[in-house]
Amino acid sequence: MIFSKQLTGEQVGSNYDLFMSPFQFCPGWGGSNTAVYLEMVESFENVDGTPGTFDKTLALSQPWDLTEFFKNKDPRFFASIYYEGTIWKGEAVENWGGIITENGSKVTSGFYQGKPAQGRSYSAAGYAGGAITGFNVKKYLDDDLVPVDAGKTKVDFIVFRYGEILLNYAEAAFELGMNTEALNAVNQIRERAGIALLTNITRDAIRHERKVELAFEDQRWWDLKRWRIAVDAITRNFTGIYTFYDVKSGKFKIEMNDNAMGGVPSVFKEEHYYFPITPDRISNNPNLAPENPGY
Repeated sequence: MIFSKQLTGEQVGSNYDLFMSPFQFCPGWGGSNTAVYLEMVESFENVDGTPGTFDKTLALSQPWDLTEFFKNKDPRFFASIYYEGTIWKGEAVENWGGIITENGSKVTSGFYQGKPAQGRSYSAAGYAGGAITGFNVKKYLDDDLVPVDAGKTKVDFIVFRYGEILLNYAEAAFELGMNTEALNAVNQIRERAGIALLTNITRDAIRHERKVELAFEDQRWWDLKRWRIAVDAITRNFTGIYTFYDVKSGKFKIEMNDNAMGGVPSVFKEEHYYFPITPDRISNNPNLAPENPGY
C-alpha cells in the first residue's frame, strides 16, 4: 500500500511504501525515499521530560551501541522510528555505511573479515544523494508479514484517533484560557505514553505534543500551515547521522551529516499557505480575481 505524505520539517520524501521489513524500507529502494531527520529525533524528549537534544559531542566521542545511546528517550520514539540496532523480527537493523578497521581505515565495499561493508538497510543511492539521515519510520511497519507479502501491510492507516481528539481539545481549551483543562488533556496522552507529566501548559507545549504523538500520521504539514509557521519550520537545512561499524569495539562510530538535504534545502514560501486560483478558473469566473499572491 502506498500513501501520499506531505513533506514536513522532519521527513524526507513525498511517498513511502509500507514494507514487511526495515531491511527493505529505506531510502533508494524500489521508489521508497523516506527518512527521518535528526531534528525530528530531537523532538522526542527523554522519558523524564528533559529535552531530547542530540548530544553531538558525546555522540562523536566514542563508538556506541545506538540502542544504549538513545535508551532514555520517550517510549513513543521507539514505536515511531527505527535506527542502527533496532530489533525487528528478532534481528538488528543494519544501517552502517562502512567498516572502520583496526588501523582506523574505512572499508566501504565488499567484505572485511567476512562482514559486509554495508548493512542490509544501507542505501548507496541515499548516502550519495544526501537523503540519508540514519533514521526511518517504524510506525506503520507490519511485523506479521512474510517475504511473499513484501510491499503489503495489514496495519491500519491512522486517520483519526482518541489521541488527536485530546490534542484538539487541549489546543482549543488553551486558546479559550482554559489552561487546567488543556494541561489535563495533554497529560492524559503523556501518562499513556509513559513519559513525565507536564506541570504547566503553553501553546508551544501543545504543538510539540502534537508533533511527537501524531508523528507520521499526515498531520504535521497541515498543522504548520494553519499555525502559519511553515515558512520558518520547513525552509532550512536538516541534518542526520552516518554510522560505521567499528571492528575494535564491535559498536558503531557516528559521523554527522550536516546537510541531509544534499545541498538543496527544503523551501516553503508565503504563497504556499494558499493554492493558486489559476487563470482558467478566473477566465471562467472573473469574480475570482485577483489571483492569490505569489502566483
